[in-house]
Amino acid sequence: MSTNSLTKYLSCSTPLPPSTPLTCSDLKLAVLRNTPVETEGFTLALFAPNIAVSYFSTIHKLHPNNFTHILNLTVQTSTLPTPNRPFNIWAIDQPHTSQPIDRVLVPLGTLDPKPKKMYVEEYREVSVQSYKKGKTALKKEFGGYTELRSVLHDLMAVVLEAWKGKREKDDEVIMRVKGLFGNVF
Repeated sequence: MSTNSLTKYLSCSTPLPPSTPLTCSDLKLAVLRNTPVETEGFTLALFAPNIAVSYFSTIHKLHPNNFTHILNLTVQTSTLPTPNRPFNIWAIDQPHTSQPIDRVLVPLGTLDPKPKKMYVEEYREVSVQSYKKGKTALKKEFGGYTELRSVLHDLMAVVLEAWKGKREKDDEVIMRVKGLFGNVF
């Protein structure tokens, strides 16, 4: 399945009620967005089986193929080399400062309801600063790479679909979901 086939994966999903049960043990992916305005932002979370919570606090039952494909991208992303920088940040070359940092967090195993003191004991983190579809040149080379790896670019394009649309956010849903992430903030 190509990444293009994931376009509008949320709009093709089945809406679920805000009361849908979610547990940290089912968490498969969390994507957070840090900006100068919102330092603890939320973009997307995936939970087994086939559940997504979007930026707009909507809960969706994804098509199983879409869920699997996103998780496959996540697994491939988690094997990328680690730059010697805080938060494992791949910084895109941009002429502007204060660009958002999108944090992709993949649990290292099944999360316990009582989080560990250090989130790095529970998650593998890969972050992208200044992501923009089609831009891949890195601000600084590392490990011989001068371009954002295609799998990370593809994953970012997919997860940022969660920002599309305009609706009211349900802060209660977002706080409930963020509460499942442990000590990542």
